[in-house]
Amino acid sequence: MIEFIVYGEPRSKERARVVNGHAYTPKRTRDAEEVIRHFCRGPLIDGPCHVHVQFYCFNKRRRDLDNMTKLVLDALNGCAYHDDSQIVGLAASKHTAEERDNARTEVTIWGVAA
Repeated sequence: MIEFIVYGEPRSKERARVVNGHAYTPKRTRDAEEVIRHFCRGPLIDGPCHVHVQFYCFNKRRRDLDNMTKLVLDALNGCAYHDDSQIVGLAASKHTAEERDNARTEVTIWGVAA
């Protein structure tokens, strides 16, 4: 089982940008994925797994739960599991953090029998 918390306002995955026919991931998304990878500690899960993600947002800006979840799942490729295609169960929820210091993302990942 891998459990960790990323403190700070949760971020959403931004759309890829295209310049001169070449697609790239925006820097803010790359930076946010790197922060998530930094906090992920544990063995690489080889088989099927479940992921539970809870977002606590202080910023009242409208955010899509699926875009926040996509950022976390993509960031954990090669860190918690080989590929996010291994995920057979997913639960995600969005909550309001009462104070800015309480904004965070809580992640739990565990392997399941194939």
